[in-house]
Amino acid sequence: MFDKSSKEQVFSRYNRSVLAVFIVITLIAMSIASYRYFIELESYQARELRTLTTRAKQLENTLILGLKSIAGIKKFANYHLSFPEELLATTPPLEQDGNEFYLKKNSRDSFAHRKNYRGSITGIGQVADFDELQKQELAMANALTPAFIIAKNSIKESNWFYYISLNQFVSLYPWIGRDSWRFSERNLNNDNINSIKTLLPGDDNFFWSPPYLDSAGKGLSASLGTAVYRNRSLAGAVLMDFSLSSLSDGLPDISKPNQALVLLDEKNNVLIHKTADNQALSTKLTWQDIAPKQLASYSYQRINQLPDSHKEGTWLIQKYQLPINGWVLLKYQPYQEFTASIFNRFILMLVLFFLGLFAFMSIIYIVTRKTFMKPTKEFINHIEHCSHGDPGKVKPPADWSYWFKIVEDIFGQNRTLLQQMKDQNVILDTRVNEKTQALRLKSEQHQRDYALLRSVMDAIPDYIIFNDLDGNMMGYNKAFENFVQAGSLDLIGKCSNEVVSVELGQSLVAMSKASLTRSTEQGLAQVVETPANTYEVFSNQLYSQTAEIVGTINLVRDVTSQYSANVALEQAKNQAEYANQAKSQFLANMSHEIRTPINAIKGMLFLLARTRLTNEQQQHILNAEGASVSLLHLVDEVLDLAKIESGNMSVIKMPASIDKIVDQAVKLNIGMISEKQLSLKINIAVDVPDIVLTDDLRLVQVLTNLLNNAMKFTHQGEISLTVEKVNTGNDAAGTTFDDSPVLVRFIVADTGIGIAKEKQGHLFEAFRQADESMTREYGGSGLGLSICQQIINLLSGDISLKSDLGKGTSFTFVLPFNLVENKALSKKSALTLCSYSHVLSESLIGHLAGSQISHVNITALSELDKYKNNENVALIIDEQSINEHPEKIYQSCLDNQILLAISHPMAKGISSEIIERIEALKLSYILLEKPLYRSFISKLFSVITARELAAETAIDESIPLQSLSQDIDNLKGINVLLVEDNLVNQLVAKELLKTMQANVIIAGHGKEALEILTDKQHHIDVVLMDIQMPIMDGLTATRQIRQQKEFHNLPIIAMTAHAREEDKQRSLAAGMNKHMAKPISAELLLSSILEVLN
Repeated sequence: MFDKSSKEQVFSRYNRSVLAVFIVITLIAMSIASYRYFIELESYQARELRTLTTRAKQLENTLILGLKSIAGIKKFANYHLSFPEELLATTPPLEQDGNEFYLKKNSRDSFAHRKNYRGSITGIGQVADFDELQKQELAMANALTPAFIIAKNSIKESNWFYYISLNQFVSLYPWIGRDSWRFSERNLNNDNINSIKTLLPGDDNFFWSPPYLDSAGKGLSASLGTAVYRNRSLAGAVLMDFSLSSLSDGLPDISKPNQALVLLDEKNNVLIHKTADNQALSTKLTWQDIAPKQLASYSYQRINQLPDSHKEGTWLIQKYQLPINGWVLLKYQPYQEFTASIFNRFILMLVLFFLGLFAFMSIIYIVTRKTFMKPTKEFINHIEHCSHGDPGKVKPPADWSYWFKIVEDIFGQNRTLLQQMKDQNVILDTRVNEKTQALRLKSEQHQRDYALLRSVMDAIPDYIIFNDLDGNMMGYNKAFENFVQAGSLDLIGKCSNEVVSVELGQSLVAMSKASLTRSTEQGLAQVVETPANTYEVFSNQLYSQTAEIVGTINLVRDVTSQYSANVALEQAKNQAEYANQAKSQFLANMSHEIRTPINAIKGMLFLLARTRLTNEQQQHILNAEGASVSLLHLVDEVLDLAKIESGNMSVIKMPASIDKIVDQAVKLNIGMISEKQLSLKINIAVDVPDIVLTDDLRLVQVLTNLLNNAMKFTHQGEISLTVEKVNTGNDAAGTTFDDSPVLVRFIVADTGIGIAKEKQGHLFEAFRQADESMTREYGGSGLGLSICQQIINLLSGDISLKSDLGKGTSFTFVLPFNLVENKALSKKSALTLCSYSHVLSESLIGHLAGSQISHVNITALSELDKYKNNENVALIIDEQSINEHPEKIYQSCLDNQILLAISHPMAKGISSEIIERIEALKLSYILLEKPLYRSFISKLFSVITARELAAETAIDESIPLQSLSQDIDNLKGINVLLVEDNLVNQLVAKELLKTMQANVIIAGHGKEALEILTDKQHHIDVVLMDIQMPIMDGLTATRQIRQQKEFHNLPIIAMTAHAREEDKQRSLAAGMNKHMAKPISAELLLSSILEVLN
């Protein structure tokens, strides 16, 4: 027998499965809705906190402006009290009234001219008895009035600016009549002045007062003040009173009654309390006076310890602390006010989802039960009945008749005809039911589509309007209904211009008509401005299901806030462009003002170097030139930062000597290294090439910055500079001069204070140091490493650092160099170097072997006799060793014609007695500065070459070659017009041109140059034109010169301290042939003049 319970279990399991799926989907929906609920809560709090922070920073900017104004006024007062002779002002006219005095008022009525530009001075005392110090203080106080006026106009929230003196008088701005207010002794004995008296001398000591009622009727106010000293003796105080109600007006309005914005000081005093009624405070209150009961127990300290956004009971507290003075701006509001709406949306979404899911699962259950489960159950029953000889009890469902028929055929062929008739009837009934069901489903689908379309339209915040062919409204969405505040059927049949503003209505009617006459795929669009709002209007044709035009559809969007934001962005963009232009102009002016004196310094040093000098004097000149280059590098660092920010920084690669680059960087820092008594080690590996293709100025800048940093942060120990070749695996073939670059590693290491690991990440950022507190102790702008990284990147290299706190720091960078053939190597003669009481390092000995120099250690001076017939022999000896046997050493060198190389510490002069004795003996010598490294080899060869040339020309060997005055006759017969306003630069340029045999005519400005050219007394071959000059600048003069036909081809060279690329372009655009930036060398000046003449 068939087990009936088993059959029922099959259908029961199906029902449980459907129910389980329904529960799982419901739980997932609840989880998603809950997650969205909490996300919305957090998003709301974050938006509120951002708004509060923005407003607080605006308030802080106002206070910072006031602080800067008071600080500047204080500096002015301190300085002119300490140095009264520099104040170009006298004691103001004072009127005596009994024991009181006041500032004599000007006859011009400032109020009649509607401008109050006067301050008031009142005080106690006899003017005739005032000593010189009191008069000087009165003159200073009266001179503060312009500063008060500027500060008052800049800070709209300020009430008063005044200086109060311990000599019992006050200088006040704005002016107020003596009948309304005058000085009294209580002005010096109030709490604010007593607090200021306790401030110590210094620029950072200021006093912020608690709130108080202004005695002149300005309402609740607060003061910012600081003490003024005369030579560290308290003289008075300068203060600014600002209106708390004005600060409150700058904060956003409060729209809900239970919300408030509060500004607290450190003593729980309420400075601002802004609520929905928007009334300013009229009395002094504390936090406990205005706070809700649940928050009244909080103190300033407890509020300051809270997170920026905190829920306390039923209240939400959000705060921001002003760093400038510790005041706290906070906003409190009931937590329920904003959570209720979010929670209601959460419940509504959950209910709608549950109902929709329930309906969907019900339909699925009914359909599957009817189309599958029920026929299956009937088929089983049919089989059961057929097995009992009663096949006709169960009617077969649609599409199951074949299987029923097979079963019936098996159990009895005699019932075939009757069963077929029954099957046909069932099929017909089934088809009728299917058609009916299909029609019902289609009707429901149409209803759902309409409801969905309506929901989507109502959810769109823009205003949607449907018009017929006559322009009357057929329908609209919920947003438009709320916009015009009308019922759901009140607007049907009306025209758009009847229910909206005139401007918008006219635009809607016009665009609807235009849409019907002009068919466009994109429709028509227009921006409409009304007195209150700005709208974007879109219109297009409306079609039926048969593609027939039945009217128009209009879409209106309120874009008032977007247009306001665009206006604000445009203003911000213009301000940023103006600020960038001002910065560029400042950098150009700073470059000009510093390069002008540097040009004079370098020119004078060049002229001095061309006179007959001793080696020691020549060394001093070289050091002075290095110092001027150091100053020029400082200017270039600031300009380089500007180039980095604008992306205009570039490098110029030319053949350069690595030895000279290292030597220049070391000399720029050796002074401070010697002063701190640090050990300096320099090691250039033997296989490092000397002449390479690179930007030598930029590379010197990098090494100078790194050595300078190492020197600043090392108090004891050593600094090392290592240059080595990186083995790339391609060095077996030897040194070649092809396109494949050679990698060279530079390492600058020190044993200084080191850098903590967590602070190494931002070292290469501009204006950043490992510890910002180091700026005061060690100095520096924080630009060096940032510029170094940019330069190294431009040279296709990379920089890194290793540092341990307390152990030192090592900066390493690797650069690729293309080699340049050193033609000077083939011209070098063999040289023998004898060391006497002087130990050379192994690396130096290796360099000597590779440079055709034989090195010999001698222990006695008699060993020099065997080199008597050799031409190129040098004796290297320490300065200390000379003092032991000076005359023996001098005589041995004279007898054997040996070059004496004296090694002495860098940046320290050699004994004048030694130099005078050597000069008297006319002994050939060279001064070598320690530490010695590879560069001293080239110095030896240069002196040997000079000796050979001197021997050929019979010149006294005791005079170095570089000190011989050699006139350059390349410009002989050339008339040069020098246009320069600076007298020192005139002298330098004139002397340089004279050494080139040129005839020089000088003009002090552009107008004088035009007069010299037009009077035709002189034939001018070339003009050297400065740019920045009085009366007429160089650019204007050049333009006027070019306007005259006879001077169209006259060579004009700009010789100016304006060194930027844009300055060069302006010079060329004005008509100049060439642009030279100061400081200018003689070689550059000569080559530039010859270039334009040819």
